[in-house]
Amino acid sequence: MSDVKNLTDEWQRALAGDKDMFRSLVEPHLKELRAAAQHEITYRVCVGDLGPGSLSAEDLLAETMIKAWDERRQKPDNLDFKAWLIGLLYRTADLLVSEERQVGELAPLSLDAPATAVGAATGWRQPDDFESWEEVIPDPRTTPEEVATAVQSQPGALTERGRRILLMHDRHGISLRHAAFATSSSVSEARELLLEARQTVLD
Repeated sequence: MSDVKNLTDEWQRALAGDKDMFRSLVEPHLKELRAAAQHEITYRVCVGDLGPGSLSAEDLLAETMIKAWDERRQKPDNLDFKAWLIGLLYRTADLLVSEERQVGELAPLSLDAPATAVGAATGWRQPDDFESWEEVIPDPRTTPEEVATAVQSQPGALTERGRRILLMHDRHGISLRHAAFATSSSVSEARELLLEARQTVLD
């Protein structure tokens, strides 16, 4: 199942506390989540936000899964499940990087610790133009792998939101509306950031 934005029986069971059901809903997205986590860690090391070896992609993914379970009731009904997971991964990365900046180095990460150990994510706000927007962005001329490589090879060339919207839309196949929702952007703003990011690293 790729989208649980509607309250299906499976999602209701997960909301009620069925961890096995929650894992079954997440499992189809794990490959992309691992790829997103690996890219995020590598990129953050390249731009100096993290020290080499201070945090692994598996650590980031594990912490994201803890947060996804703990915060599942805060998932907006209108936000695509994959977009929510990847958006949550980005928020978790931001929290961990912020903690490293505060203490100088990351303390050992306990995967059994509650997500509040690294702070709480900010709320999710649906863009005002979410319902009225139609997907009119042309398909990229590059493959998802080429997009990731281009971004990785030019650290610091993009704004943080521009980088994430580009990756969500062109690498992970998330619609512009849901990429905007997950990055706290209006859809029109996300469109401009996407086109600007493409021009910067792909043209």
